[in-house]
Amino acid sequence: MNIFKRSGAAPGLFFTQGLMVAWLILLAACTPSHTIDKTVDYARKVGVINQYDINRLHHWVMSPETQLVIAANTGEQIDEQVLTQLLVTQFSPYFGHVATISKAVSYKAAVSSASKQQGDFLIFTTVNQPFADDEHRDAYHEVNLLLTVVDVNSGRIVDRIKMSANTPPWTTYHSGLDKLLAEPLAEVARQLTGSS
Repeated sequence: MNIFKRSGAAPGLFFTQGLMVAWLILLAACTPSHTIDKTVDYARKVGVINQYDINRLHHWVMSPETQLVIAANTGEQIDEQVLTQLLVTQFSPYFGHVATISKAVSYKAAVSSASKQQGDFLIFTTVNQPFADDEHRDAYHEVNLLLTVVDVNSGRIVDRIKMSANTPPWTTYHSGLDKLLAEPLAEVARQLTGSS
């Protein structure tokens, strides 16, 4: 008595069915993340969600163990403490040590202060043309930042990152800095550590 006898099924049918099941499992495993990524990209292009653009002069990559010092010189345009805290919040998951320079300082003073704090790299952030909502002081529809990455030991600029973030042009609401800049700043941090 043969227990492995197939009744009337073609020999290749089981192989084909097995391949089909494997293909469906593979498709189901890959589709959710790919679908989410493509949906977010499409929504950003169409203008449904906040948009951002990151342009780097050099694609400098740092070790996650880097001693990073952050300084922001925003003038009167944006609350400096809010921007500095946002930078720290977004960079801390990617770098082991993130320190700040608390007061608005010049570029030269920031490099000197970062050296005193024994930092490896300084990220000196300046604001170019924030477009604020006239009715709400802390609401923005566009913010352009320049992040200058400086090797503290040599004083050499190793990267310049131009970042712009804006709300969709057709919307009537404007975002606070945290909602507008959190995602692009996290992407900058990922790029700086080679995580993206």
